[in-house]
Amino acid sequence: MRLLAYILLISSSLFTPLSALPTETEKNPSVEGLRIWTNRKNKNITASLVKLTKVHADKTNKKSRIDVTFKYKSGKIVTFDVKKLSKDHQTQLINWVKKNPTGIAKPSPPYSWPEYYAGKNAPKAQYIKFDESRKAHLFRTSHFDFYADERLSDSTISKCVAVFDSIVETINALPLAMDTIPSGKKPRFQALIVSSQQKYMQLGGIKNSAGFFSPGRNLTVIPMQSLGIVKKGNNWVFDGKKRSFKTLVHELTHHATSHWYGMPPWFEEGLADYMEAMPYQSGRFLFSNTGSAISKSIRKYKKTTVEKFVYPKGLFKMRHLKILFNTSRQQWNASMASPQISSRNYSSSMVLMYYLMHVDGRGDGHHLIQWMHKHKAAYISRRIADLDGIFKKHILRDRTYEDIEKEIKTSMSKKGTRLDFSP
Repeated sequence: MRLLAYILLISSSLFTPLSALPTETEKNPSVEGLRIWTNRKNKNITASLVKLTKVHADKTNKKSRIDVTFKYKSGKIVTFDVKKLSKDHQTQLINWVKKNPTGIAKPSPPYSWPEYYAGKNAPKAQYIKFDESRKAHLFRTSHFDFYADERLSDSTISKCVAVFDSIVETINALPLAMDTIPSGKKPRFQALIVSSQQKYMQLGGIKNSAGFFSPGRNLTVIPMQSLGIVKKGNNWVFDGKKRSFKTLVHELTHHATSHWYGMPPWFEEGLADYMEAMPYQSGRFLFSNTGSAISKSIRKYKKTTVEKFVYPKGLFKMRHLKILFNTSRQQWNASMASPQISSRNYSSSMVLMYYLMHVDGRGDGHHLIQWMHKHKAAYISRRIADLDGIFKKHILRDRTYEDIEKEIKTSMSKKGTRLDFSP
């Protein structure tokens, strides 16, 4: 909180006199987008609204408050108490948040996708204690409290921590503006790594799954088997041949974006599978060739038990979009009983998300980003009747499902994946 206090202390110096206003940016009545913001001392900044955040009272903060976060054109981020703004601009934000209860502003174009995100290579976690309620060791990182029911080696912990913290920071670096935040009042996300499949199932694991996120408990649960962690002597370490962070990346993506209530499963699972498909090593995610990464992920079904259902003779059998877009969460979860159907659901959603983020329209995710923020705002405001119209306006855009399928087929062919659509 020292940094926050420092930001609040210097926030007045972030503003320039009204006489020094840049002539290129005129006053914009809209809250969102690049515009001029004025403080109570009649000084200004030119920046885009990012979000409003409620800071709860605790030992560090004697009183609760609302923080406002702005982004300069240069990309610099500043955060301070909203009361630093003029009363007029405070009122504008109050009126805006009534229609946008998430407090997150839609990002403004042009949207810039990073070629990579590099987190810490070998971060360390602080050992806190053995938690009796969970019967597990508690470790703390910048973004996570994570538990392990067996004491892990230092190197194993470091490798896990690199994934934990980098996934949160990487999602924030994407232009989706999802603003990863923990659920409830806890300052960190929570995860539990268990040593046996039996414990995993007892905690709520679904058959044929390699991990799960429980929104109600704000907890990601992963069996060590899914990560390739094995017991050697008295130590639990990574098996070099079996080590894999894909399941961890997938479930932590769900966890980091869990405050996005009401999103359809094709979006939630497609985003998680997309992140899982991106090349990862030692805290670093690569986005320089996303299409090739998606194609490589599709080819993983070759020579597996589900090959003839998902990737027969080198032809990816993607689900018809009309079915995929309209699959409910209940239907999705029910499909987990069939590895053949569930594999097609996940891989189809991954390809769809790649298309919407990197191919559709201008190829920068513009229409997807507009849709997801308006869908979220309508859902939170209980304007359920508006959801279909928002989908048609931003995703379909006077196109048929077949029109979009043709575009997906062409775009994936350029990346080396042949595909066709079927129920």
